[in-house]
Amino acid sequence: MRKLAPTAMCLAFLLSFPIHVRSAELSANELRTRCQLVRDMAGKKDLTPHEMMLAVTCVSRLQGFFFGWNVHAIYAEKQGLKQFMICFPRDLDGEESMVQMASIIVKYVDDNPTESHEPWDVIFMRAFQQYYPCDR
Repeated sequence: MRKLAPTAMCLAFLLSFPIHVRSAELSANELRTRCQLVRDMAGKKDLTPHEMMLAVTCVSRLQGFFFGWNVHAIYAEKQGLKQFMICFPRDLDGEESMVQMASIIVKYVDDNPTESHEPWDVIFMRAFQQYYPCDR
């Protein structure tokens, strides 16, 4: 019984989250809404606690994607491989950059309504490939 206690605690913890927090998949439209909230927050608009939580989901995904892609780029460079698809500027960092990246996502989704059903990671790849191409 004691061996199951940690598992039961983890399960209870995960089940305590609302469905939208547990779900890893966000459609392009859901992502757009959340990234717009990041822009609103940067523009000093007052957000409700719920809206702030939604904005954080955009920022956390942006940071994770950005960090992961940069790790990939560093590894590729050390292996003598050329970066491909997305080449983030080296000076892209900090709060201002997250707002800029959120703005790119909002604009991309607005400009590509036929992709509104796509998951967030596909939208990130397509948007950042368009805005930060490697053939600059």
